[in-house]
Amino acid sequence: MNISNIYRWELEKLYQMPVFYILVIMCIAWNCYLFWDAKGYHIEEIRYDVSYMQENPEGFAKDYYVDYYAIFDMHKIQQYSKAETDYDAFMDRNIEKNYTKLKVRTENMSDEERNSVMFTGNYKLHSFLFGDFLRWLLLEGMLLIGLTVLYSMHFEKYHRTEELMLVTKTGKDLFRIKLFVSGLFALLLSGLVLSVSLGIYFISIDYSSVWNSYISSNYNAGARIINDLYRTVYPYVTWVPMTVGQYLLAALGIVFLLFLFMMLLMGMLSYWLNHSVKVVCVFIIFSFLLYILGNEIALPNAMEYVLKCNPVHLILKSGYWFMDYAPGDSYPLYELLTVVLWIGFAGGGLRVVWNRR
Repeated sequence: MNISNIYRWELEKLYQMPVFYILVIMCIAWNCYLFWDAKGYHIEEIRYDVSYMQENPEGFAKDYYVDYYAIFDMHKIQQYSKAETDYDAFMDRNIEKNYTKLKVRTENMSDEERNSVMFTGNYKLHSFLFGDFLRWLLLEGMLLIGLTVLYSMHFEKYHRTEELMLVTKTGKDLFRIKLFVSGLFALLLSGLVLSVSLGIYFISIDYSSVWNSYISSNYNAGARIINDLYRTVYPYVTWVPMTVGQYLLAALGIVFLLFLFMMLLMGMLSYWLNHSVKVVCVFIIFSFLLYILGNEIALPNAMEYVLKCNPVHLILKSGYWFMDYAPGDSYPLYELLTVVLWIGFAGGGLRVVWNRR
């Protein structure tokens, strides 16, 4: 049997399923609703500010300028961030070390970065694009990946031909082909939803003049809830200088790695469990446990870092990637470390269950 024909047949099973295209259209339609919804994101006000900034940058700078860096204290933010938990000496040292890095960053920040003119934060532009919107894109992409891999891996179970397939030499390697083909197809569908949705968004709101503006600008300040006792407004201070364009590319890199993790995880669960309902149940329980561990449990020791180093927590804090957020995940390379570790976990688990069959 020609191996190329198997790849083609597996791909045909997927692209002939209309439900995948219906899901893609539904996701794109929902994403358009998110930023066109008059209740939430003040698109006309944003457009007015953008137009004003582009036509009269000096007037925009004068009207919207507040020197947040002159009035906020990173040391105070550090103290309030750990006010509700009695951390041990190890955690205290690490929290202080990481916030000291941010303090040094703000003190050594160039005037160009500090006062780089970009959109006003009054209408939640940063928190919407990199928080709410990106989070939805992530969840939609992972849903498409999960369903596609699950359908492909259990196709023979649905049609009761699995035993016939496994007695052939090629059939024993078919699951490897299935995971590769379904994963690639799912990544293409997820990429389509992501690129079309972002394309429509950037057509609706012109970013052409702000790609080279810095994320940590005074003009990109947002309301931050440090804890129940302390709320303040200050810029999104990234660990290294990042323009809006660089930040978007870095965020999309993390998105791609999370998609890859989802593909490997669903491949492992689908190969390990012999029923789709079992796969879905295990995945929901697994995700719920990660949510509880990363968001509802605060520990006074190094286990805090371990609990927050999980993909569910990473997704939920998407509006604060590459910057400070909470003591357990405010350190450089947190995002990259998290996705690499969990890709390793899913890949290792997939190899283990594969070797047992």
